Amino acid sequence: MNKLLFDHQTYELGYNCSFYDVNLIPLAERQHPIVGSIFIVTAILMILLYIPCLLVFCRGRFRKQPCYKLMIFLGVIDVLLTIGNGVVSGLFVFFGTVYCEQPLIIYLIGSFGQGLWCGQSVALVFLALNRCLEMARSHLSEVLFDKKLVYLWISIAMIYFFIVSWYETAGIFSAIHMTWQFNPHAGYFEDEEQKYYNVMHMPNNLFVIIAMISIYTVFAVIFWKKTSGTTNRKHVKQTFVQVFLLCLATVILCAAYIVIQFVKLPTEVTMVIQFIWICNGGLPAIIYLTLNSTVRKHIPSLIRCHGLLKSSVMEQSHHNGVKSSQGGARSTHLSSIRQNQVDSSYAPS
Repeated sequence: MNKLLFDHQTYELGYNCSFYDVNLIPLAERQHPIVGSIFIVTAILMILLYIPCLLVFCRGRFRKQPCYKLMIFLGVIDVLLTIGNGVVSGLFVFFGTVYCEQPLIIYLIGSFGQGLWCGQSVALVFLALNRCLEMARSHLSEVLFDKKLVYLWISIAMIYFFIVSWYETAGIFSAIHMTWQFNPHAGYFEDEEQKYYNVMHMPNNLFVIIAMISIYTVFAVIFWKKTSGTTNRKHVKQTFVQVFLLCLATVILCAAYIVIQFVKLPTEVTMVIQFIWICNGGLPAIIYLTLNSTVRKHIPSLIRCHGLLKSSVMEQSHHNGVKSSQGGARSTHLSSIRQNQVDSSYAPS
């Protein structure tokens, strides 16, 4: 973003499209309507699944807990990323859009999305640390993730997001490969010299992979020791499966995008990776709705509240309408009487 706004000469050197014609690759070869539609529909479905979970998390007693504050923050990022990765990317794939057709829009979305991905990554690590400490040393968890101190962790993730968005190389979408890369001319000219290298991308992803595996390995050991011999094995298994799935999907994505940065993969593979990223945005919602009994228990009450609110609004509207109708009739009747009095006073005797 910094190059675009304050170092336009450098931006033009790397992102100038005047030296080739995008139609070197015909539009028919760049368009993938079926894949684009799948991306869009999947993304919308994931967002619709996530919204009820976020509404549950925003309720009073949940919102007060540090872990749920982190989950709300992550949920908002997940929804924003899913809009970018699924809906916007799906439209690009559907219409066969490449960077040089919509340079400004793709660059801005890519900068913003790259920052969101990095901010989400560290926030996930913070949440994992919070959950692990809650199991192992609950007192330490309370000290580090106090009701107010949790906002410090969220602020760190937000600052990281802004730094990456502002200073780092933007992700660029290409309908040719159906994924986000750093080379704006991918498919036309390959970046053999690695000019479009994002400094933070690989360290960020490696950090997440190492941190996630380390934290959740400790988490698994603690879980096993604390529940060994207990009768509550089913609950333990469900909790660990939730943790494992969230960890696994993120680690796979981090590893995949490290490979994409350095290795030219077949389009079919990059398309699958992009689809996994879209699904990853809604994976937490699917896990919450299927494996988290607390969320499942509160969804029906959320629907009932919405129904009662809607019913109350309709009743109030009807009541106001009746009152207005009655008031209007009364006003008309009084006006008629007043008019008759006026007419009789001016009538000839």
